[in-house]
Amino acid sequence: MIGYHSVPVIFDAWSKGLTTLDPREALEAMIQSATQDAEGLRFYKWPAPISLEEARARDAEPNLRRVASVERRHVQSMGTMVNGYERTLAGNTMRYHSPVPAARSALISRTESEPQPIEWETAAVPERTESKVSFLWLAGMDANGDGRRFELYVNGERWFRFDGPEVRDRSFTARGPGGATLTFRATHIDQHNDLFGFMALSVPASAVQEGEPLQLSLQGEAAGTRDWYMTFEHPIESHVTIDNVHAHVEEEGQIRQLVSLDIEHYGAPTEATVLIARGRPVETRLVFGSNHLLLPVLPVDRTTSTAVAVDRADGPTLEAELRLRPVRPYRYIPADWEPESVSKTLEYAYDDWCIARMAEALGDAYDAELFYERATYYQSLFDRWAGFMRGRLADGEWKEPFSPTAASHRQDEYTEGNAWQYSWYVPHDVRGLIELMGDREAFVAKLDELFEMSSDMEGTAPPDISGMIGQYAHGNEPSHHIAYLYAYAGVPWKTQERVRQIIETLYDIRPDGLPGNEDCGQMSAWYILSAMGFYPVNPAEGIYVIGTPHYERVAIDIGDGREFSIEAPGVSAENKYIQSATLNGRPLDRCYITHEEIVAGGTLAFTMGAAPNRDWATAESAAPPSMTPA
Repeated sequence: MIGYHSVPVIFDAWSKGLTTLDPREALEAMIQSATQDAEGLRFYKWPAPISLEEARARDAEPNLRRVASVERRHVQSMGTMVNGYERTLAGNTMRYHSPVPAARSALISRTESEPQPIEWETAAVPERTESKVSFLWLAGMDANGDGRRFELYVNGERWFRFDGPEVRDRSFTARGPGGATLTFRATHIDQHNDLFGFMALSVPASAVQEGEPLQLSLQGEAAGTRDWYMTFEHPIESHVTIDNVHAHVEEEGQIRQLVSLDIEHYGAPTEATVLIARGRPVETRLVFGSNHLLLPVLPVDRTTSTAVAVDRADGPTLEAELRLRPVRPYRYIPADWEPESVSKTLEYAYDDWCIARMAEALGDAYDAELFYERATYYQSLFDRWAGFMRGRLADGEWKEPFSPTAASHRQDEYTEGNAWQYSWYVPHDVRGLIELMGDREAFVAKLDELFEMSSDMEGTAPPDISGMIGQYAHGNEPSHHIAYLYAYAGVPWKTQERVRQIIETLYDIRPDGLPGNEDCGQMSAWYILSAMGFYPVNPAEGIYVIGTPHYERVAIDIGDGREFSIEAPGVSAENKYIQSATLNGRPLDRCYITHEEIVAGGTLAFTMGAAPNRDWATAESAAPPSMTPA
């Protein structure tokens, strides 16, 4: 099987004349890759029955593994447990993984040069307590930093100082005034060897007031580093949640669908019986914190209400209800079931278009129709009200909260980007994207806003998001085609402006003259192509969208004695606008050229000027082709 993202490369090479591959074998490999079960693609098809053990293996949290548990003796030593997070008062937040599936939003403090505090409030102290009261919350800590110091304030007074732990230090206790203690106990470690678990602030009952919460504030030292601490915005309360699963399992010769249960149990480890409608009772042992179960139930052919009860030997029964949905294919990757769901859905739509084109060229009408349909799946993630591609849940609702400037590395719906950067990734159907956004005028206004707004982002944006002009991030590949999209909307002169702006502000001849991650040479490739005067928005289409040339003459040696030259007499930083163009001496009033025109040899000549020609190549017919017809 080939990698799914190699599909456009294979089709592009074959369509441009590569003869060393068998096209039908290549198409078969491409289709096999597109119908695999990995990376969210399983949601596009009816799931084949698997064993319950295989379903559980697929369902495992990829980023975290358990390394310890909170034992009965730990629970008993806390006295009266109180929810240590009730509401946020102030501070920066981000989305991140945690040992509790429902806990994905966290307050974060870093040991930066000007560290920002995080502040939150606990639940109120109950009326009757034991001699000790412990406020408990879910926390994460950087275990790969420099061991920088953090300080915790209680009701405005500094009570504790503690250092960031090393990975081998999975628990610690700091001592405060009047016998107060602050204990961190790690239960999980992630793929970066950072620690996640529970923080307990324990105080004598005489030190707190019944009916009143505590106000907590935490701040890292001013060290100019990125060491971090997180308090997750998630109350510590025992409850159960139930959700649908996109899977069929075979049990005793019968097909069942699955539901997932997340049981949060905040007490000593205990035995429990899980009772679920349409399923069998299950005996299990609950550990402190999150307990995740997959349970088979009788399948449904329409949405049906079902209920679950968790009868704990030590504690009240926990109950929840679910609208059990039939297992069916989706036209998008659900954000609650797969990370980076928006990026994957959009990129897969382009891959599917490439398969459709190759199938069509080989006379395979069935697969061409199937994959042309899948190439439209990007439409399922466009929120017309918000104006962005955004995460959608399995039940069809939009994922909340949503901010188009939020970006967290591999933790949300976007891969190394945000909604502003990814909402333009429909290279095979830009005209269809224009229609989603309203019309050409609305599309251009949105592009202008992208380039002109603040570059500030929320969350822990990865370093790949660099080379910023507004929210345009030239330092990472998903943005590289965006400046050329103006040409699809009848304003190619705006493409000319933006391309020149990017070249002049983000490239230099110094050692640090590239604006981001060079990867396989993409930063340089963008410059070379754009400096010649064009760029392949959809590489597999064999179309190059015209931008603005940077040099007076560039010649491409085609081979066999042929040459293709690009000429722009008088071009400069001021004379960046195309006034007119000719191809081999004939007027060219479209804003693209084809691969065939380049390899045939000849001359693309531009007349340049200091003011935009708002009439050149602006007609609908002058725009590059898209899957959606004009």
